[in-house]
Order: sequence, then structure tokens, then C-alpha cells
Amino acid sequence: MLMTSKHMLKEHTRKWINLNKMNNIKSLDQYLKEKYFKLKKADKEYLLELDKKYGELAIIFRKEFRAKNVMNLDSEFEKFMEHRKVGEKYFPKLELEQIESSIDIKDEFKELLTKFENFSSFISKFYIEKIKGFLNSIKLSEKYKKMSETGDYGKKSMCKDRSGSFPTLSEYNYALQIINDYPYEVVKKGVRDIDAKEASKLFQKKLDELGYNYKVKLVDGMLPRVNVTPEGIVRVNPEAMFSMTDIEGLYQHELCGHVGRRHYGYQTGLNLFVIGLPESNTYDEGLAIWNSLNNVKTPKPNIMFNIAIKAIITYHLYDMDFCELFDFIRDLVPDMSDKTLFRSIVRLKRGVGDCRIYGGALESGYFKGYNLVSVMSDEERDDILKYNIGPDQMDDLDNIKAFLEVNEFEPLKIKVSEE
Repeated sequence: MLMTSKHMLKEHTRKWINLNKMNNIKSLDQYLKEKYFKLKKADKEYLLELDKKYGELAIIFRKEFRAKNVMNLDSEFEKFMEHRKVGEKYFPKLELEQIESSIDIKDEFKELLTKFENFSSFISKFYIEKIKGFLNSIKLSEKYKKMSETGDYGKKSMCKDRSGSFPTLSEYNYALQIINDYPYEVVKKGVRDIDAKEASKLFQKKLDELGYNYKVKLVDGMLPRVNVTPEGIVRVNPEAMFSMTDIEGLYQHELCGHVGRRHYGYQTGLNLFVIGLPESNTYDEGLAIWNSLNNVKTPKPNIMFNIAIKAIITYHLYDMDFCELFDFIRDLVPDMSDKTLFRSIVRLKRGVGDCRIYGGALESGYFKGYNLVSVMSDEERDDILKYNIGPDQMDDLDNIKAFLEVNEFEPLKIKVSEE
């Protein structure tokens, strides 16, 4: 039953009874759905106009401020290790892939925010929260840039930037317990005998079988072996090697999980659900990890370890500098190679660029997400696959479904980008 006040429910029930006596065609539930969620034709057209602009800006934001490739990883690693051998600190200066648009994305977001704030609709609140999040990220990026230019690297100035995604002390201690229970496993040489080109063919075949209109591309400069973009691309690191166990796990994680949520997002007809609602990444990663642990015969190694170590690194981004964090993780996980450890920290520092600065991406969503998704029912996991919501929207899910049902948006077509 849709959420409403007792007085309003009583009044609308009375009206429905009178209408039903005359027409005998609508259930009370359907009547309430249409009463509260159905948009007028002009409002529907206006929402689609705003949503299209939102989708365009969200894609530009991702390219300019998130998931950037690091172009000088190998050379910075060598410099870091050379200084470390002689007891000196060296803070990597990451050369990030530069993708700049011809528009002022901050002003465009602000204009769009105003339009949604003035558009009375159930769905507006989700756009508003997402846009405010984008603007906060842009503001933080500008702060990082200024700090790098001025040389103000003090940790005190960064602590206030911790958000709700930051691990609690309880979560941090649990993550430490996880890496004790699931220690890092060194993958033997020769086990990964499938190169990136062959892996790409296998991924594309699986996508075609699933009916997901995504394309696989090799992309230089990636830190992970595989990732997914909203624009219809599964990106594969051309230098990566895979085992068949890796491939099966990545089918479930990247394709059935990440691509699946975006596929169903396109089916809703709104870019909001392609990009994902506020904090949707928590469920996105949680579901993908659950899939790769439970829907394969043999899970690939280090899944639980990896989500726990990301939470541990995140916890120390604000109280340890890059070098201190490297040494801390080295003592904690002596079997991990220096290059793998370096990449793990750099991954969280991409948004910072200048590794002298405290802070970075809060990649605890994997850990938080899996802990939430692992205790869900199959029905709940199916819901978060098909609606791309975050934890805060679970109570709104029935209303989200009702809004999409009564407005019947046409599915969006995926225009695969040429990255």
C-alpha cells in the first residue's frame, strides 16, 4: 500500500468508492498510484527534457572527475621505490587522463538543480540529492587543486570532508578481522593464461547471451582489470591477464552485476536509473561481489580480502600520508607485491592527483554494500538489480515502482560511446 496520511487515505478511499461505483474498473491501489504519481502530459515531457540533460551532465562529470586513468603509474612506482630503498619519502604526482568538456559543468548543474527544485514531482528529490552530490564533488576537486598549487597539505583541513561513506571504527575492526580470516592469496604465475584480447571476446559473447547491448573495449591506463561505464562500455585493461576462474567471477561481478543494473536502468526510460540513485554504488558493488561469490563454482581469489583492504585504506586516508599508508599496509599484508600495494593506494588517490594531499576516494562501499546485500532475500536482490537504488531509497521502492508503472516511460536506447 502506498504511504500516505490516514486522513488523506480515508478521503481518497471515499472518492475511489464513488468512482468505482460508476466505473467499476480501478482497484484502490491503482487509483492511489495514479492520484499521487501520474504526471500530466506536459510535466512528463518536461521531466524527460530535464532527465536527458541530467544524463548528459552526469556522463561528463564522470569523465572529468571520476574513474580517470593514470598515465604515469609505472614511472611513479619506480620513483617511489627508489626513494623508499634509501629511506626517503616520495609522494607520487599522478598524471591523470585529461578529458575536459566545452561547457561549465558546475553552472550547468546549478541551473538544472534550480529547475528540479521548482518541479513538483515525487521523483525530483532524487535528482536534487544526486546533483548536490555532484556539486560537492566538484567543490572538493577544486579544493584539491588549490592545495596542490599552494602546498597546503595539512590533514586538519581535510578531516571535515569525511562523509557518511567513511568507515566507522566498528567497520574498520571488522575489516581487520576479515583480512585475518581471508588472508591475501598470492596468485601463482601461469595460472592466468588468458590475455586481455581473448578475455574481451569471452566477455562480449556473454553480454550477447544476456541480451545486454554493451560493447567490450581495450583501454590503456586502467588500474582495475575490468570496469563498466554508463555509456555502454565494458573496459578491459590491455595489459591484464586472466584465468578461467577470473573470467567466470567477472561475468557475475561486472556483467551480471554492474552491466545488469545499467541495462535495467535503461529499461526504466530515465537516465536517473542508469546513473543510479544516491549512494547506489553501495548496492552496486555489494550485489556484484555477492554474485561473484555465490553464483560461480569456484570464486576467484581475494574477493573478501580486497573489499576489506579497501575499507582499511579508506579509514587511514586522513590520518596517514601516502608513504605511511604504504608502510602500514606492507606490515599488515607482507605477501602482497609492492606494485600491487602501490596500485591499491593510487586507486583511491586518483581524485586527488597530488599524493602529498591527505584524503581520496572513500572506497568502503564495497565492504558496506556486501554486508547489506549478503543478508537480503533473493527478491530484494532482484529489486536492487532492476531499480539501481541505494540503501536510503529502500523505503521508497514501492513508490518508485508505482511512479514508473503509471508513467510508462519509453526505454532509453544505449548509444555506445567511442572512448
